[in-house]
Amino acid sequence: MSTDRKPSKKPTTSYKYDEVKPYFRQKAFAGTTRYDFKQKKGRKIGFYNVTKTIAIAVLVIVVLVFFGSIFFKSKTVTLDEETVYGVVIGEYVTESTANYYSMVCKSRGGAGGVYRDDGKYMLFVALYLSKADATAVANKLLESGESAYVYEFTLPETTIRCEGGTRYQLRELTTVFYDVLEELLTVVLEYDSDTRNSGDISLDIVRMTEMTDEAILSVEKLSDSAEKDKNVTAIKTFLASQKTILSRLADGVVRSTDLKIAYFDLLLLNKEFRNRFGK
Repeated sequence: MSTDRKPSKKPTTSYKYDEVKPYFRQKAFAGTTRYDFKQKKGRKIGFYNVTKTIAIAVLVIVVLVFFGSIFFKSKTVTLDEETVYGVVIGEYVTESTANYYSMVCKSRGGAGGVYRDDGKYMLFVALYLSKADATAVANKLLESGESAYVYEFTLPETTIRCEGGTRYQLRELTTVFYDVLEELLTVVLEYDSDTRNSGDISLDIVRMTEMTDEAILSVEKLSDSAEKDKNVTAIKTFLASQKTILSRLADGVVRSTDLKIAYFDLLLLNKEFRNRFGK
């Protein structure tokens, strides 16, 4: 008698994913309540907010330092637009003719300045900071039978950049040109109006010369890199020209014509300076 037996199969146990996952969750978070889980999540959010706040604060400090350094150490300065008003008493086709009548004008106490614009040479008898003052003089000349009109000289807004020095130093060096012109125009008007005497005028001229000398010294004190800067070299050249113009008034004798010749030369120097550094 034989008995055939089928090989017995070892019992196997299979777990579905849905059955296993709860088991591991129970092991991983054993002893953890819903409240504990919320606390851990809250701590993570709180840490993120603190980190974000610190990062923003650091960024703000960096931006403030950057813009602060630009303001106090910037090597760029912008000169505002200025206007000077001149009284024209003649227009000529050739420069030689204009120069001839310029000598006549100077001999009569006028500025005798010659300026070319729109293909013609204009002869100026005087300059003023105020359009009203210039218009009043032009009207008096017209009433006396002479030709005259007001011409506006515009000194354009100009931005100047240099490699060396600070923004403050650069402003001191560049504003001295118009400052001296403005002061001389005021001085001449007061002198012609008999509100200032020649002694006061002489002191004013000395002060303008000292202002120019101080500006020249400031240029020389700039760093070596600035000395190689073409813009700094140009500023030094213009300052030297201004000193030369003022030196013609340093003989101690105050004459209205000499003052007017000087302020016209300073005006042309200002225009050339602005054009040199124009936008």
